[in-house]
Amino acid sequence: LFISSKGSIPYPLVEGDFSAHVINQHELCLQATLFRPYFYPGEEIPLRVSYSNPQQRAIRSITVTLHQFYRIHHDQYHAQLDGKEWTLDHPTLTTQRDWLGEVLLQLPARPLPASYKINSVGTTQTIECELDYRIVIELNEKRGDDLQLTLPPIEVTYQTSS
Repeated sequence: LFISSKGSIPYPLVEGDFSAHVINQHELCLQATLFRPYFYPGEEIPLRVSYSNPQQRAIRSITVTLHQFYRIHHDQYHAQLDGKEWTLDHPTLTTQRDWLGEVLLQLPARPLPASYKINSVGTTQTIECELDYRIVIELNEKRGDDLQLTLPPIEVTYQTSS
């Protein structure tokens, strides 16, 4: 079983924020900020989530989830590892112009086991397997115009800085 290494750290190690955002037709902007470009197994991932809501549309909730994705050959699977939901279904919160929340998402100390079917017996078989972690943020409006923001894969490495 060969697992592709997606956890290389470019040297020198550089600290810095990474932000991503999405805007819908009502000018509602959902934004997420990571405070580092890489993480180690078992570490918590600090994430800041915010939105701007210039039209003061009614927001129901914001959900943040950490997923482990793995691909074996051409089949892709995923497991939800951690998450948080902010319920904003309160008259003073639902129509705010701006909102900000922070969360710590827990990476596992090691990848969750993946299972696969073996189609051949008695032969040596090379199986390609890729593993990555992604954060998905969903903003749910009361009127059903939901927004989803999926961050690029999280860099998880077993390397140490030298």
